[in-house]
Amino acid sequence: MEHDFFDMYLEEMRSITPLERDEMVSVLEGTARGDAGARSRLVEGCLGEVLEMVREYGDSELPLSDLVQEANTALMLDRKSTTSEFLHQVFQKSQLDLVPEIELSSNDLLIDLARIGLGIAFVPDFCIPKNDEDLFILDLKEQLPSRQMMVAYNESLPVSQAARQFMDML
Repeated sequence: MEHDFFDMYLEEMRSITPLERDEMVSVLEGTARGDAGARSRLVEGCLGEVLEMVREYGDSELPLSDLVQEANTALMLDRKSTTSEFLHQVFQKSQLDLVPEIELSSNDLLIDLARIGLGIAFVPDFCIPKNDEDLFILDLKEQLPSRQMMVAYNESLPVSQAARQFMDML
């Protein structure tokens, strides 16, 4: 079913007229003046190019700076999450601003939006379903710092069977 949504998205993209050079100038001028309609047309008219850029990166390493410079729609967890804080710190260390278009509280929703081509989801790798043909991981040239998952519990209190099994998995 998810693949059907992506196919529908691609079909819809084929019906959008790409921007011609003359229209691009006009739309850019309107966007600079704050015209919301011009901005909308700019985004819509460039979607095909953005999709091609994403496809080009499918099998190569991507510099971190390209994630913020290539008109990408960033899909991220809510700013209050530790994952979001971690990513903002990584980008700031490279003197880059990470400004997500969409912030949600669910990795699953972010992955669904990325699956249908609405942007690049910044999610922990363990959240990505294995062998999902509609998703691919962008390999970065920069090595991201590793993170650890920790479990804190009170040794003087009993631990449930479910909690014990979870800790054993770690």
